[in-house]
Amino acid sequence: MKTQSHPSILITLAAVILLLAAGAARAVDFHVATAQDLQNALTVASSNGADDNIYLAAGYYMGNFNFNSAEAKNLTLQAEAGVANDQITIDGAGAGRTMSLSCSTNAAITVRGLTFLRNCGSISNASLRVATGVAANVLVADCRFLSPSNTSGMGIELASSLNATVLRCTVAGRPYNASYSDYTGTGIFISGVASNVSVQNCMVSTNCVGNDGNDGGGLYIGSGSVVAVSGNIFTGNSSMHGGGAYVGSSSYSGTVALSGNIFTGNSSYRGGGGAYVGTLYSSGTVALSSNIFTGNSSAGGGGGAYVNYSSVPTLSGMVTLSGNIFTGNSSSNSLYSGGGGGGACVHSSGAATLSGNMFNRNTTGQSGGAIYASGPTVKLLNNLILSNAQTRGDYRGGGVWVNAKTNLYMVNNTLTSNTAAGSGGGMAFQVDGVTETLQVYNNIIWGNTAGSNGADVHLAGTGQRKEFVNNDASGLFGIWDLFTGNMDMAPVFADAANGDYHLTAGSPCVNAGTNSAPQLPATDLDGDPRIAGGRVDMGAYEFSNTDYHPADVNMNWIVEAGEFTTYSNAWRSGQPWGTSSNSIPTDYVTRAGYLMQSGGIYHNDGAARPLRWKPGP
Repeated sequence: MKTQSHPSILITLAAVILLLAAGAARAVDFHVATAQDLQNALTVASSNGADDNIYLAAGYYMGNFNFNSAEAKNLTLQAEAGVANDQITIDGAGAGRTMSLSCSTNAAITVRGLTFLRNCGSISNASLRVATGVAANVLVADCRFLSPSNTSGMGIELASSLNATVLRCTVAGRPYNASYSDYTGTGIFISGVASNVSVQNCMVSTNCVGNDGNDGGGLYIGSGSVVAVSGNIFTGNSSMHGGGAYVGSSSYSGTVALSGNIFTGNSSYRGGGGAYVGTLYSSGTVALSSNIFTGNSSAGGGGGAYVNYSSVPTLSGMVTLSGNIFTGNSSSNSLYSGGGGGGACVHSSGAATLSGNMFNRNTTGQSGGAIYASGPTVKLLNNLILSNAQTRGDYRGGGVWVNAKTNLYMVNNTLTSNTAAGSGGGMAFQVDGVTETLQVYNNIIWGNTAGSNGADVHLAGTGQRKEFVNNDASGLFGIWDLFTGNMDMAPVFADAANGDYHLTAGSPCVNAGTNSAPQLPATDLDGDPRIAGGRVDMGAYEFSNTDYHPADVNMNWIVEAGEFTTYSNAWRSGQPWGTSSNSIPTDYVTRAGYLMQSGGIYHNDGAARPLRWKPGP
């Protein structure tokens, strides 16, 4: 089949029909270089009976481009070979959507390697809108969606498909200046997707949709049975709920996973400064793992993250927050009383588990400087919660506020240096009924302060049974049904002044927990075995001074020159080491070099890696 080439389109609709009638089967390629060429190619492709590839030459394409097809034929738009996305600009000219690609049947649509200007005249229009059939896929990859001054418009709108993927895109709005007319619109808006939604490795910044009911400043996802948001950076976005990202729908029955994202400097008017997940699941899971939330804010609950999984009265759903870092987030709660949680606010109708997270310097105007958690079953395991604050005297929980309607399992957490203007500097337990069971085991809740009752722990309510066993705590308020094995002694952290809350060999918390603790984690916050030495320690870290530096291949407590050379070469080439699939961290190779230059002989004092490996026998 003869292909088209710029500067003008050489294959007409009639010619394509004749060629197809003659038995031609391969896709039609269009090569365009002007705005009119581009629209002509889209028009022909909409009804030529073939799969179509449109290649754009470097250049500036101004207009409102449209593809409207009823054929189940695939469409791909992408840059010519060797042309980068910053060499192609598609501008909506302030008059509507920059480009709309729509198919009433099941056509796969792919857009790759282009730049779209969000010059759409309204935040309800998108620089790229894609809609196709419920059995087709949409992919938007390696594109840029930019907002010049005095422009508005969403970045991407994916309105319907079976599966939708946004990959390695840059979606940038303009900073909000408190004027409604200056809102730039949602960065990525996804709805009407029946199955899988995936947003990966994107940079989403300074998008704003205001505080009057619009959700998801950086990202809005309103559909999909399996939703995965991973490896993205959300910064400086704002909205009513979910300043950085919002995921919420009544149609979910599957999973939502936010993993490996960075949320920084985002804000919301109601809840979830960094991220908001609000579902009406009857079953399924919500998982936030290995994300970093820093410097986000909300006038409602959840300065870092807000999970609202409480609208359906069922116990079949699960919420997990694991391996996340929450630093310097805030929730003022000046306008909305739906929960506190400077770091995270979790409402769940099922089991909610927070494990292996770190909360540092988060603040709230209501309860729970780091965490506000409520639900039938709440599990707090292996969390490090330090220097968080609750700032109003009529609320509680400088570190954590929790209300478990049925069961609470709080095991092997460390809470220290948290403050409450009200009660419970470290921890506040709220028990509203007479059937609840609270089991609090092996925790360090020490060195916290409160303006009212319970410098470390505040307990309110009766419940069915409340157990406080083998904890290190002082300044307790409230009555426990079982109170045994506890102590009030300085934990002796390795280097609290520099943020190292591992235990030292002389800590009274070493081997002071109980192995019979319910829900005892198999590993500690570092991922090391939880029981070392026969009896579990208190707190988030298990003391261990027996592991070797990874560079010490023969495990003789000497980092030799040859070992260091092999280790550093693997680091330079980005190769994994040992049984790990990850590349070598830079600070580990630096430490290995320091040990080798200090004579090679080293020991392990149990502090944080890699500083735990120190020169000398």
